[in-house]
Amino acid sequence: MAFNKIKSGVARLKEINALQKQGKEQSQVLKRAVDENQKDLEEVKRDIKRYQFKMQAPLNRIQETLFTMKK
Repeated sequence: MAFNKIKSGVARLKEINALQKQGKEQSQVLKRAVDENQKDLEEVKRDIKRYQFKMQAPLNRIQETLFTMKK
């Protein structure tokens, strides 16, 4: 009976170690995914700023036209 408890305890420890290893691997995968997403987010932010810069002049002309029409 005591031998079965020890055997069961060893099996549980092996399972715990396997789960810890799996958790570490999943954590590394998630960290890489977060890093990739962060790079994508930075790229999108740069694209937005570029687009806003390109559109600023036409928007200013539209606002000037609207201002003169309201007079």
